[in-house]
Order: sequence, then structure tokens, then C-alpha cells
Amino acid sequence: MKRLVLGEGVRTTSIGAGIGLLLAAGLGKLLSGLLFRVSPFDPLVLTVATLVLSATALIACYFPARRATRVAPTEALRAE
Repeated sequence: MKRLVLGEGVRTTSIGAGIGLLLAAGLGKLLSGLLFRVSPFDPLVLTVATLVLSATALIACYFPARRATRVAPTEALRAE
């Protein structure tokens, strides 16, 4: 159960990170005229931002998955 929830979280996070990086690259190119002495494609900033947001998303998936595995399936169905 935990693996299923975490797998879905990893897949969703990966898709979101990929789309976010593409949008960041596109908007960086578009807004490069407004930036003063800052590179629109700073790999360090893009990498750190992606890692921090991905770690946050995976932590947000892990705790509910851990909590869900502690409940017996019959109890969960009875509560519904």
C-alpha cells in the first residue's frame, strides 16, 4: 500500500518537475530582458529548487501513506 502511494507521488512529482523546468526555461528566455546581471538559466538555482520541491512533495506523500498502512482494511471499510 505504501509503495503504491509513494509510486504515484513520485510519478506525479516527476511530471510536475519536468513541466516546471520547461516553463522556467521558456519564461526565463522570454523575461531575460527584464533581468539585470542575472542569468535566466542558472543551473544551480534550478537544480536546488527542483530538489527542494520534490523532497517536499515526497514527504507529503510519505506520511499519509505510512498512516494508511497502520489501519486495518476491514476497519477502513467499516468506517465508510
